[in-house]
Amino acid sequence: MSDSASTSETTPLLPPSPPPSKVNEKNNKHVFYTCLLTLFVINSGASMSIPPTTSILQDLLCERHYAAESHGTLSVADLDCKIEPVQSSLSMLRGMLGLMTLLPGLFLGVPYAALAERWGVKRVLLLCVTGIVLGETWTDLVCWGGTVWKWPLQLMYLAPVAYFIGGGPAVGGPLLFVLVADHSPVELRATRFFLMEAGSYSGTVLGFMASSAIMDAHLWGAVVMGWALVVTSFFLTLLFQQDRAVVRDSEDQGDDHVAATPAPEAKSTLATVRTAMGLFREQTGLLVLLFGFVLRYLGDEVMVLLIIYAAQAFGWSFSESGYLVSLQNATHLAVLLLLPAVSRLLTRTQTREQRESETGLSKHFALARGSALFAAVGSAGMALSRSPVFFVISLILYGLSSGYSQSIRSILTLATPEEHRAITYSVLGIMEAAGALIGAPFWPLMYQVGLRMGARGSGFWVGLPFVISAVLMGIVWVSVYVGRVRAV
Repeated sequence: MSDSASTSETTPLLPPSPPPSKVNEKNNKHVFYTCLLTLFVINSGASMSIPPTTSILQDLLCERHYAAESHGTLSVADLDCKIEPVQSSLSMLRGMLGLMTLLPGLFLGVPYAALAERWGVKRVLLLCVTGIVLGETWTDLVCWGGTVWKWPLQLMYLAPVAYFIGGGPAVGGPLLFVLVADHSPVELRATRFFLMEAGSYSGTVLGFMASSAIMDAHLWGAVVMGWALVVTSFFLTLLFQQDRAVVRDSEDQGDDHVAATPAPEAKSTLATVRTAMGLFREQTGLLVLLFGFVLRYLGDEVMVLLIIYAAQAFGWSFSESGYLVSLQNATHLAVLLLLPAVSRLLTRTQTREQRESETGLSKHFALARGSALFAAVGSAGMALSRSPVFFVISLILYGLSSGYSQSIRSILTLATPEEHRAITYSVLGIMEAAGALIGAPFWPLMYQVGLRMGARGSGFWVGLPFVISAVLMGIVWVSVYVGRVRAV
């Protein structure tokens, strides 16, 4: 049969376009997988850079300390870099850098979120990733300049200045989740959020493992590969075609619509806290839980010392202690995977009256108490450990506590009226930021105190930060028992 026989004057010259829903579904999947890959790659790159740059900074501080003492140039291989002055300087350098990294996101989080509503998420995300790339580049450049040209290591503190371009990781991470939310049907959002969390942990695990393996062969190779992965995330961000996707919230909805995220309410931190205090006055148990929540985040910041402390306590290299961070995040990932099953198991063990109430408060309290107990026992174990095996077991126990935050959020959600939940979540964000801001300089300072006390007497005091963390986690555990709330 000829072609003319199968066509007519009314036959379209181009094939019909696929239904709009199919186009949207394909674009939504593209955006989701790009977000997932971007989060995985940037976490891998940032994690891969931490052990080698820490090792380089220790060597530089060690060389300069002994050079100042002997007024000469010595080889690092011949020096004892585990002495208190070197380790104190290293921990404080890392701690202050961590503190300064938090500030851009704290001050610019809301303005950049509002700007994303006006400019589009993609543009602000590009700014954010650009700032992260510049900050990572400057950090690596200072390490190189300190090695070759004897640059002052305090220049490292300028790296977070780049985060004022886009707000840094504190803005970039939530924006990726916004893109996923905007490009996902309601029935798929929870699953995709779960996969994003899993991708984040997986990237960190892989980054530290790869870094530790590469460092043994070539220290700067790990630095360059980490930097290259962070740069790759910028080009992945360019793959986003649009900021908002047309998604279908349910099968019953006839028309496609744009899933827009409302602009955040630009309230000051003080105003938010004042409003929340009035809200929580009716349930004082909420204040107790919030107090425990901020202590939990303060105590959790001690883990920034993990690779430094393990290297000091057990005489490990930073490539060896880097595996501990991979183990910690692998435990978090395991908890993330197992938590739904544990939640269902607790539901089955509830009494009939508890199940009929449908609040789930008792289940979430049980998860929070168990998580807080794991945190307290794990911290105490790491403080008292004198063998690597016991330390690793304690670290795993500590990692099992990662369900605490999710449980407390669920409790506060059930105990807060729906119209006030935005305020509750804002307060939780403020508590997280407060814990991180206090912890960034506090734990290196406590580590310095422990090193000095250990140098004068028992080596037990080197683990002082973990002793304090264990006490804080014990208070958190008590707060979950004392804090009584009711569902609304």
